[in-house]
Amino acid sequence: MKIDSKIIRIIGTFIIIEFCLQLVTFGRYAWGQYSQKQAENDIVARTWALRDPTFRAVFNEESNVWEEYYPFVGWRTREMHTPHINVSADGIRTTVGNSATVAGLPTIYFLGGSAMWGEGLTDDTTIPSLVVKQLNSQSPAAAVFNYGEIGYVSTQEVLRLALLLKSGKRPDHVIFYDGCNDFFVSALDSRVHETYRDDRMKSVLGNIWALPDDSETVRTHDNTTIFSTGFWQQVFSAAIKYIQIIRYPMEIYNTLHHDAISAKPQGSVSDAGKTEAIANNYVENIRLVDALSQTYHFDYLLFWQPTVYSYDLTPEERNLPGIHPDRYTQFSRMYHDAAQIIGQKLGGKFIDLSRIYEGTKGPIFTDSCHVTVEGNRTVSERIAKELQSAWGFR
Repeated sequence: MKIDSKIIRIIGTFIIIEFCLQLVTFGRYAWGQYSQKQAENDIVARTWALRDPTFRAVFNEESNVWEEYYPFVGWRTREMHTPHINVSADGIRTTVGNSATVAGLPTIYFLGGSAMWGEGLTDDTTIPSLVVKQLNSQSPAAAVFNYGEIGYVSTQEVLRLALLLKSGKRPDHVIFYDGCNDFFVSALDSRVHETYRDDRMKSVLGNIWALPDDSETVRTHDNTTIFSTGFWQQVFSAAIKYIQIIRYPMEIYNTLHHDAISAKPQGSVSDAGKTEAIANNYVENIRLVDALSQTYHFDYLLFWQPTVYSYDLTPEERNLPGIHPDRYTQFSRMYHDAAQIIGQKLGGKFIDLSRIYEGTKGPIFTDSCHVTVEGNRTVSERIAKELQSAWGFR
């Protein structure tokens, strides 16, 4: 059978276009890798704490931190084991000096974002490890569990606590360590957000032409034939993932689609309005915690964490990547105003630690939210004292 020359030319044209697009794709990938490396080099050059060998070791190990999907809360850290960072299969970071194996001890759950999880810190210098060390200094006094998670805001923490309670776990006491993520998830934008990944999730879930992520694998089906729906789903998935002549038009469409959504009026919020929204969101979350505490019979305390905008920055801290010295006054005022609103509404269970480093000689912060071992020790000592005062630990 003789093939029409026009068809051959059309096919040849598509092959040439696809080849060129594959070259462009490879170029974009190579440039992305180069840009990422340059950004990493910039972070290294500007992060003063990397001069400390232990911090640098932890920094390198954190490249092995991966997250996985987890229902309702979005994500949690996968199991990992390195010299300084250990996370169990159920996403709990190791608390050194714990007394979890001693029967009859009261249990304390620690919830928060990456500052509670211990970003930039070894297992034995996270807040839960330092607190339990003080509580158990004379004899075992408590079993502590670190349910902090990278990137979590208070809404996710409440959901995670609810899931733990639903599964049958029963803490005696719960500690929340918040502020930074609840604040910065909205403070840097003109809108109030719920999590750090709102836009990404909306873009993917709200778009039927969403491109599959490179890390996704094509779902396999048993007994696949060309007559099954599953077979053509696999073909389509593979096509939009690997054939650039299909992928690029879809990428353009997705970009235009996202820009069109972003261009719609979103109701820009003033600093005062945003501060109140952040505070009210936190207060409503804690009201849910209070309701849970009455049903499941646990007590709780709330700690509003310090940020880099909470005290006078040193030159090293001003040079850190991601810091906005030009917005220091604005962010400092908003952050402390939010704490004041929350304190007025929640009363004595809310403890504001945002100014705990005032008068302390720095540098303390390794980025906008995370601190050195010495900084963590200061916070942990205060938390331990509050626990001893409120719950009778000795």
